[in-house]
Amino acid sequence: MADRAAECVEEFREKYPYLAGRPLSERDGQTLRSELVETDRVEEHVQGEREWERGFSVDRVERAESVTWAEGLFRFLTARQPYDDGLGGRFESRYDGETFTVDFDDCWTSSYGDEQAAKNAAFQRQLMGGTYPESEDSARSGEHVEGEWGDVATIMLTRTGSSKPDGERVPPVDHGDRVARTWSQGDVYDVVRNAAEYHLGLESEQWGYVRGDDVHGLDAENPGENACYAVSYTHL
Repeated sequence: MADRAAECVEEFREKYPYLAGRPLSERDGQTLRSELVETDRVEEHVQGEREWERGFSVDRVERAESVTWAEGLFRFLTARQPYDDGLGGRFESRYDGETFTVDFDDCWTSSYGDEQAAKNAAFQRQLMGGTYPESEDSARSGEHVEGEWGDVATIMLTRTGSSKPDGERVPPVDHGDRVARTWSQGDVYDVVRNAAEYHLGLESEQWGYVRGDDVHGLDAENPGENACYAVSYTHL
């Protein structure tokens, strides 16, 4: 796995040499996974406030910096290795004491992708009308249902921002965080809600949205300024 991870990182370096050495984040207070942070720690002795109180030692972080984009990619891929054979949990029945194993899914597994696709199809069916898929395990197999809304209009709202707003390239985590925060903290949601309920006269149960995040196109021939950076899609 480490060899495959190294190959992926080298491919990333070749396609995006101007991104590979960028730190993942430079913003104070930004939360990152522990394996993506390099720290220097020092041990300090703290004396008790009173004579009879014993002193103690503390471990203090003197420096904390994020790793580079390329290094972060490598660490993510190698950290994934223990889960390549699947995820599962072993449980014990409280009735007879027998143990059994349950397989888990996460976003790296194909079964997880199939489940999310099925949920999206179900959402569309219940909203706009459609037919349940054929299945021997479903009591509603092949049944047609009318949609919750009869005359549906959809809009896709795309939110992103320049990766070089002031001429200097922004680290990817900081950029993605800014894009995400525009929905709730940047008044975008309030503008959308006011447009739907005030200007269009819709009730709150007559409109809704589904959000998802992705990255800008990874085109090695013409990558563009924002290649590999975050973009957020909101379907209204």
